[in-house]
Amino acid sequence: MKQYRNYTVEDILLDDDFLSWVHGQQNAQEQTWARAMEEHPQLKAFSEEAKALLGSLQPSNIQAAPGAKSRVWNNVVAMGGKQPAKLVGMNKWWKYAAAAAVVITAGAGYWWGSNRDVTVTTKYAEKKKIELPDHSIVTLNANSTLRYSNKWNAGKPREVWIDGEAFFEVNHPNGFDVTKESSRFIVHTDQLNVQVLGTSFNVDNRHQVTTVALNNGKVQLDLKNDEGSKIVLAPGDVVTFSAAKKILLNQKAVPDKISAWKNNRLEFDKTPMKEVITMLEDNYGFKVRVEDDEVYNKTISGAVSTENDTILLASISAAINMQLERKGKEIVIRNE
Repeated sequence: MKQYRNYTVEDILLDDDFLSWVHGQQNAQEQTWARAMEEHPQLKAFSEEAKALLGSLQPSNIQAAPGAKSRVWNNVVAMGGKQPAKLVGMNKWWKYAAAAAVVITAGAGYWWGSNRDVTVTTKYAEKKKIELPDHSIVTLNANSTLRYSNKWNAGKPREVWIDGEAFFEVNHPNGFDVTKESSRFIVHTDQLNVQVLGTSFNVDNRHQVTTVALNNGKVQLDLKNDEGSKIVLAPGDVVTFSAAKKILLNQKAVPDKISAWKNNRLEFDKTPMKEVITMLEDNYGFKVRVEDDEVYNKTISGAVSTENDTILLASISAAINMQLERKGKEIVIRNE
């Protein structure tokens, strides 16, 4: 007999009856959970919280077998060594001021300036907020470094250097007159320079590939390896560039999904598992080993909270219907 009276959100996430109910399976387990919520009203609120934590991830063209998600949860929690200490709802949205917002990701090995006397770094799975000398706000994502001068000359451009990923709320005390040096705000990466022209955008520059997605306003990209080459983006534009791989693509997308990390969420849209694995390694420091190449044929769509890495890993495992075994910072993916 299940002790529903003592159930926590963690208990619900590991319950086959709940998982059948949340995925709309018309079977005895789904009916059992419906009856349990009628008999124990407190379960209903807990169920909604657990449903939110599980996220809206769905596998592409994959049908999970009954009970598979419960086995995934049990496996992930067991390999993690403990139950999640605290489970937080995934719909906590940060409200930002009406300032230009920029998300920047850049590669390593280009800290050539000798006067960058402020350095801020983050560990894996850590975020930090930094206030710049002009009162711009930077939210630094995991495994990243921000460098800038602690004193900016009023007659010169404001410049920052990024290794990793960051979200910028850019303050423009002198307006957006780009003919004035003091109005310019430049973010330097190894691939290109991004000039902020009163806008919000996302830049992802890892592994020698830079992707810039413009939310609104306007940005200008100056390609470093192509002297004099400039690209101006319109809202909704996504530009991917790599000098080494000779890639230059311009397409349309939904930029808000790309910068969802700043709100403690990941947004997937038919995202290949190869990209998901790279994200886990870059942002969380995991070493992922794949024992069945079938995983590379799968994609994920939907959203999931990133406030707890155990929840994140379990949601991905459930979505692809494969076993995820975790030992410390190593992850092994295999068929069940």
